[in-house]
Amino acid sequence: MVNAEKYKEIILSGLVPSIESITEREKEPIFQDDSAPCHRARSISILKSELGIESLDWPGNSPDLNPIENVWALMSAKIRKEKPKSLQELMKTIEKVWFEDITAEYLETLYESMPNRVKCVIKAKGGTTKY
Repeated sequence: MVNAEKYKEIILSGLVPSIESITEREKEPIFQDDSAPCHRARSISILKSELGIESLDWPGNSPDLNPIENVWALMSAKIRKEKPKSLQELMKTIEKVWFEDITAEYLETLYESMPNRVKCVIKAKGGTTKY
């Protein structure tokens, strides 16, 4: 279970270095998380403010609009295909998939799909879509 303290570690050890590696682009990145209690803890809000991390407001239950679900599905499929037999193999596979398959181009494609996702959700009146 991830609590605010663990989430802080994730931000400092994973998010901050990732942001620093991509901020050479024209636009500053906007971070997306949901309404999980650890994401909304006061200590996390203060930390993100101090670090200058802008967050996108996002409802907790919006899988049709949440591109991270596509990332998890891709990772899950690739990991299942590799069939790691130990925790060490699993960790290596996760890193391999994350760094080789979750490319900036893939993430850009997901980002660019957002207008169509919104249209589909509106057309489905909030119901299930192909996303």
